Amino acid sequence: MSSFCGSIAVRRLLVGCAVLAWGLLGPGEAGVSSAQAANYRVRSITIGRATQYFRSDQTISAPRIFTQGLSVWGYDLLDDRTGSLNLHVSIRYNTDFSLTRVERDNPYFGDQWNELSLDLAYLDWRPYDSLQVRFGRQWSQGALGVRDFDGALAAWRPRVGPNTHARLEVYGGHDIQTAFGEFDAAQWDVQGLPPDDSILTDRLDGFHLLGGASGGMQWGGDASFELSYRRRWAVGVDSPVEGADTVVGSERFGAAASGSFHPRLAVSAYGSIHSMLEDVDRAGAQLSWQIPGLEGIATGGVEHRHPWFDSSSIFNLFGPRAYQSAFGIYQFEVESLRTEFGVRGWGRIYHGDDDAVALGVDAQDERAVGGAVSQLSRLKWGEKPINWHSLVSYQTSIDRGTDQLLADSRVRMPLLADDLYVSARGLVLAAMTDNPRFDDEGYALTGVLGVDLPISTLGTLSAALETTGGNFYPTQTSVYATFAVEHWP
Repeated sequence: MSSFCGSIAVRRLLVGCAVLAWGLLGPGEAGVSSAQAANYRVRSITIGRATQYFRSDQTISAPRIFTQGLSVWGYDLLDDRTGSLNLHVSIRYNTDFSLTRVERDNPYFGDQWNELSLDLAYLDWRPYDSLQVRFGRQWSQGALGVRDFDGALAAWRPRVGPNTHARLEVYGGHDIQTAFGEFDAAQWDVQGLPPDDSILTDRLDGFHLLGGASGGMQWGGDASFELSYRRRWAVGVDSPVEGADTVVGSERFGAAASGSFHPRLAVSAYGSIHSMLEDVDRAGAQLSWQIPGLEGIATGGVEHRHPWFDSSSIFNLFGPRAYQSAFGIYQFEVESLRTEFGVRGWGRIYHGDDDAVALGVDAQDERAVGGAVSQLSRLKWGEKPINWHSLVSYQTSIDRGTDQLLADSRVRMPLLADDLYVSARGLVLAAMTDNPRFDDEGYALTGVLGVDLPISTLGTLSAALETTGGNFYPTQTSVYATFAVEHWP
């Protein structure tokens, strides 16, 4: 297995270097330049990090991680002054010098030792103003979530009226999202899909596919409407259905609409159906009003959540219960204090489920109410700016007597002119419950002190001291040191 993983690393390195060289030299003949050459931009960042902390079994972990990133942008590669063909390549090298020789040869640590990742590598072609085509490894945000895949995307945005545009988009390819999320549920076979093939390559014949389409209309900046479809599946794998080799990981249909029919009023609504659940997994609507005279914004809305262990939702790992909620938000600014305030209140109904007892859910419905207050201040101490942000959130259960409290405050300011920045943060999380299944009350505390020192225009040297503790685990202190270097030729 070690020789196999080594060959993969070499192949990744060769492919990455080849793509990067092509991007630097351009689509034309290598080494040939012209009076009107295409424009390129290069960004390099180097980060070193050393930490030390206690594991839950009282052993010590001391990773020493080195990361080197390189990004290249190429503009107007056709050299026709239209900017219709552009290139973006991003490569990242990562290694952990604390790994032992045995761990370095273990496939489980394959992405932590001498690992070269091709994050992005795509060509963006706009033959017409209304048409965009993108080929290669790409990342983008869609109506139904993040899309991270090797493949092609085509978007057509024709003008159908004086201030009206239609939009049609289709995309598809090999899904590589698992490479970017270590908490990805698909890595642990929650959906019946194969685990990450970098760990068990010799046992897998299948691969993930991602495809979808969306279409809609936009009326200037006043209103928009969109329909979306997205499917993720695997082929060439063992299926629960006899004789089949295809496993569907997720399939969703969505719709969204928004409108602003008055300068101070805006409405929006959205919803999506998950075919595996045979139910609406997400829906909501909200109304925002900019109050005359007060210059504050009031928002009210309702939302529905039916969690599903899809491959991109950390929410589903920590909140497996479905709920309906109504909420209200008021945001305003006090110019004399240089501060923005936000107040939020909500009420929720959590639904019990006999089939999800293993996830900490029972059949009892639960009602809960909560509120949160936040502030963001941009203050001045002499001529030095101070940024200060705080948040306090509290939720209590009417039916169970369960309470959760979160308090977070952070501040950052420069010292010694603008050459040295100091920051501090305090975080408190507490949970109290009368539920007999969970007798213990818990709390956790975290404090952070940090220093950032810019080194000319090259980068930033940072150091941080972090202390965490609580009543369920021992107090531990970590020291972080980072040196980030950026160069823009």
